[in-house]
Amino acid sequence: MLDYLLNQKVKNTYSATFFGVSAGESKASLVQRLKAVKSIGLNRVIAGYGSDNMEAARFDDRCFAALDELVKACRELKMTFWLQDYSPFPTGSADGAFQDPENARLNKLFVDERHIDISGPIENAVIRIDALQNVVYGKAAHRFAKVDPACRKRIGIVAYRMQENPDSAASPILEDDTAVLLDACAAGGFLKWTVPDGHWRVFVIFETYESAGRPYFMNLLSQESVELEIKKVHEPVYEHLKDELGKTWNGFFYDEPEIGNAGNANVFDFFMLPGKRSKDLTDCNVYPWSPEMPAQMEKRDQDWVKKLPTLWYDAGLQQGSFRRSYMDAVTALVRDNYNGQVYAFCRDRGIHYIGHVLEEENSHARLGCGPGHYFRQQYHQDEAGIDVIAGQILPGRDKSVSWYGVVNSDGEFNHFGLAKLASSEARINPVKRNRSACETFAMYGQQGLAERKFVIDHLLVNGVNRMLFGELSSDNATSEYAKVLVDYTDRICGLLRNSTPVIKTAVLYHAEAEWTAGDQAQYFQKPGAKLARRQISYEVIPADVFSFPEMYDTQIKDGLSVNGNAYEALIIPACSSLPESVAEFVEYSAKCGYPVFFVDRMPAGICCQDKKDSKVCLTSLEDLTQKVGEVIQTDIKVISPRQEWIRYAHVQSDQADLYLIHNEAPHGISDCEIILNAESEVLAIDPVSGIVMVPAQESAQNGQIRISIQLGQYEMKYLYLVKDQNIQQMESLSDYSPVRIGAEIEHDEEWEVELPDGRIIFNEAGSLPDLEALLGYDFYGKLIYRTTMTCTDKLPRLLDLGAVSDCCEVILNGKEIGKRIASPYLFDIKGLARKGENALTFVVYTSAANIKNDRSIFGIPLDCLTALPYSLVEPMGIRGPVRWLFEQDA
Repeated sequence: MLDYLLNQKVKNTYSATFFGVSAGESKASLVQRLKAVKSIGLNRVIAGYGSDNMEAARFDDRCFAALDELVKACRELKMTFWLQDYSPFPTGSADGAFQDPENARLNKLFVDERHIDISGPIENAVIRIDALQNVVYGKAAHRFAKVDPACRKRIGIVAYRMQENPDSAASPILEDDTAVLLDACAAGGFLKWTVPDGHWRVFVIFETYESAGRPYFMNLLSQESVELEIKKVHEPVYEHLKDELGKTWNGFFYDEPEIGNAGNANVFDFFMLPGKRSKDLTDCNVYPWSPEMPAQMEKRDQDWVKKLPTLWYDAGLQQGSFRRSYMDAVTALVRDNYNGQVYAFCRDRGIHYIGHVLEEENSHARLGCGPGHYFRQQYHQDEAGIDVIAGQILPGRDKSVSWYGVVNSDGEFNHFGLAKLASSEARINPVKRNRSACETFAMYGQQGLAERKFVIDHLLVNGVNRMLFGELSSDNATSEYAKVLVDYTDRICGLLRNSTPVIKTAVLYHAEAEWTAGDQAQYFQKPGAKLARRQISYEVIPADVFSFPEMYDTQIKDGLSVNGNAYEALIIPACSSLPESVAEFVEYSAKCGYPVFFVDRMPAGICCQDKKDSKVCLTSLEDLTQKVGEVIQTDIKVISPRQEWIRYAHVQSDQADLYLIHNEAPHGISDCEIILNAESEVLAIDPVSGIVMVPAQESAQNGQIRISIQLGQYEMKYLYLVKDQNIQQMESLSDYSPVRIGAEIEHDEEWEVELPDGRIIFNEAGSLPDLEALLGYDFYGKLIYRTTMTCTDKLPRLLDLGAVSDCCEVILNGKEIGKRIASPYLFDIKGLARKGENALTFVVYTSAANIKNDRSIFGIPLDCLTALPYSLVEPMGIRGPVRWLFEQDA
C-alpha cells in the first residue's frame, strides 16, 4: 500500500486517453502525437478510427493500414491501445452491414400497436383489421421514408373494455380482467366480433422495423443481429491485430450501444419506460423486440399476448407485474445476446473488453438510449464501466443541477449513484475482480487541474479504479503539471485495485421497482445520499444476486455476502412490490435476525416485523442513518460543521488500513474530528508530494483514536493505519519519515507579483494583491510571486501556501522543490531553508477555465456544451494564508 502512496517502484499504469487515428497518417506523425500523450505519463490510449464528426468510416484495408502505423508507433514508444469497436459512434453499426438488403431482418425490431375504439353492444361488428394494422400516425409519418409499413408482422389482436379517461391521464385506463383474444375472429383482412356492452378498444399488435431511433444499428436483444456485429467488426480486427494482442493491442472499447426505440429529437429520452401513451397524447414510441422475445415472454407469463397493450396504456393492477416481466425478458436478452456474445468472443481469445452504456439521468434502468438494466448489461465484460460528461460531477452540485443534457438534472444520481454503479458491479461480479473504469472529462471543456482533481478524487473515493480521459487540458500549464495529475491518478487506482474495500451496507438496485410502479419507486441514490452524508459506506446490488446466486456467489447463511463481500445490513428503497427472490431473502432474514430496512414504504406481501428477533423494519428516509447506525459496526465517525460534505472510503491490505477522506464542500476548508478504530498512531499521507505527517490525535476509548485534521478546498487526505507494527517502521524510510509539527508562523514579508506583460505589483508585508481588480475575471496566464523569508535559530520543515488558484511551483533559494495542482499546496523544505535571508519564487497559473475557447462541435461553440457555464470562477493566484511549519523538538 505504501508503494502506491509514496511512489516506490510502482510500474503499472492504468489511465488512458482517447486518441484519433485517420487513414493515411504516417507513423512519424503518430509518434509525434503519441509522444505528447506519453510526456504526461500516459502509456495507453483508446484509439478511434475515423473522423471527428461522427461520419461513417469502414474497418477496411485503409483502416487496417492506419492501424498498422499505429502499432509501429506504439511499439516504438512502448505504448498500448484499446480500439474503439465503432466508427461512427455509437457501438453497433456492424461496419455498415445493417444497410445491406440481405441483413435487413437483423436490424432493430420493435413491437407496436394500432387500435380502434368501439361502443357496444354491436352484433357481429366487422373491422378492417389489416387496414388498421397499417395505420400511419402523422407525427411518425417521416419514418416511412426508411421502412415500409408492409414489414409489420402481427403478434395478436386483443380487446379491452375502457374506463373513463381520468383528468390525470392522456388516454383511457383499460379495465383489469376484460382482455379478450380475437385472433380466431380474423380472416381475409377482416375481424368479425360481437362487441359486448361498454366502451371497448380493439388492439392489433405487431412486430415492426419502424422507429424514430438511429437506423441501421444492431438489435441488442437478438443473437443473430449481434453475431453480425461480431462478424463485421470484432472478427476482422482480431484477425488483423492478433499477433499484437498483449503487446501493443489490449482489446476493444465499446461506447453507449442503445436499446434504441426512440430517436430524432428524443434520441436522448432519458425517461423511456412502458406506459408513455397513457401520459402523452402524441406519443408514438415503440418498444424493443426480437425473435427470441415470444419464448422469453411465455416463460414469464402464459397470457403475455393478452397483456401486451399494457406496455402503452395503464390497466390497473396487472400493468405493473406485466411491465416488469417484459423488462425482465428484454434485459435478460441484452445480457446474454449482446455483451454475453461479444465477451465470449473476446474471452476465448484473450482480448480485454471494456466500455460503458448511457447512465445519465437514471437511464441505466430504462429503454431508449439506455440499456434497460445496468448490472445485466455490464455482467459480461472485464471491467465495470461508466462515463462522466459535461459537468455532471462538480463541487457542491449534489442536488438538482443543470448540465448540457438536462435542464434540471438529478444531481443526487450524479454524485451518489453514478460512480457507485461501477464500483459495485466491479466488486459483486466475480468476472470483474474489483476492476472498474470511467470515461471522464468528456466535454468538460477548459477546466483547472484543481477542479479536475476534485472529479478524480470523487471517483476514487467512490471506488472507481481506472480513468479514461475523454480529453486532456490544452492550457499552457499542461505540459508541466498534467503529469502530476496522471501520476497521482495511476498510483491511487493501483492502490484501490490491489486492496480490499470495507463496505458496511448494501442498497437494492431500483430497476425492477421502477419497471413495476414508475415514478412511485424510489431511486437507490436517495438512501445512498443519506448514507454518504453520514459516512456510512454502501454498495448497490441488483435483485439478480438473489435470483442467480451462482452467478454472484451469493451466500446468506451468516447474513449476506456477495462474491465474498459481506454486508451488515440491506436497505431497500421505497417500492410497491419485491421480486420473488428478494422477498424470500427478506423472509429468511426475519427469521435469522439479519437487518433489512425498508425506506418509507413496506411493499405488498411483506409481514416480517411481528416475528421474534426480526430486524426487518420500516424506517423513514430521514431516520435511516440513525437506524442503520444502531445495527452496524461503524468504522469511522466524522464530527464537523460540514459533515454532510465529507466523503470517505476504507480499504485494507495485509499491512494496513487506509481511509480516504474527501472534502466535497462547494468551497473552502473543512475542519474535522475523525474517530477511527486504531491501536497505534495514525499517519496522514499526501501522495502527490510524498509528505507523511502525524496529525494531532489522542486516544479516545475502546480502542479508538480521535484525529484532528483540516481539509483544504476539494482536498483528499489519506489516513494510514499500520497493522500490528510500530510507527518507527515508517521512520526507517528516511525519505518519508513522518513529520510532527510543533509550531507554525504566518508569512508576513513583502510580496511582488510579476504579470505576463512584465508589470510588477508590490504589496506591503502580510498582504496579497487583489488580482481580479487588475486583470478581470477572465484572465488566464502565469503569475510570478517573489518574497523573502528570514530564518534565525530554527529552520522550518514545511511550507504551506494555503489556497491557490490552480497549478503552482515553488523555487527556494534557486532550487525547484515541487509542483502542485490542488490542495494541499504543501512543500517539504528540509535541508533547503538556511539561516538568514531565503529567496522564494512561486510560479502560479490561474484556472484554465479562464481561457477563451473558440472550438466548436457540430457547429456549436464547445463552451456551450461543457462544464464551463456550470462552474464557479475561481479566485486568482495565491490566496493564502502562507505558513511556515516547524517540527516538534526531539
